[in-house]
Amino acid sequence: MNYNSKHIILIGIQIILVFLISFFYKEILDYFNWAPSEDLLFGVYSFNYIYLLYTIPFISMIYLLKLSKHDNSIKTSSITLLEGTTNNSYGWINHLLFAFKLIALGMFIIALSRPQLNHEITFEKKTKSEGINIMISLDASGSMLAEDFKPNRFEAAKKVAIQ
Repeated sequence: MNYNSKHIILIGIQIILVFLISFFYKEILDYFNWAPSEDLLFGVYSFNYIYLLYTIPFISMIYLLKLSKHDNSIKTSSITLLEGTTNNSYGWINHLLFAFKLIALGMFIIALSRPQLNHEITFEKKTKSEGINIMISLDASGSMLAEDFKPNRFEAAKKVAIQ
């Protein structure tokens, strides 16, 4: 393997982050009022899928190994053919896309471990109460303005409904 010091530091940081996330997973979920899932997924508790995060540093090692074996040089007998050409300044985009793929894989693994909201803290406890629902509708047409009741039929109906 032909890793330089930057590659070793990058892989070391990934291993440390994965270890911290997997070791303190319950504490991280508690901080955000989440709880680990107790469900079985493919015969394994969903909580244990967080350990799949350890595959990310190994995927990075394989990627860096392929990069170190790849030779970007051009063998030519004369430099005059290459005069006027420039280096490709967009070579870093491939590395950025690979980093986004690793982040997406990490998010997928976290989603696979199924963290769930802590219901005791988030939602109010429901209490049972018994009662009768009453709905009253009043006629608001012009005939309710007749004054056979004091002051009129509409006001008399409102008073009775309030009682």
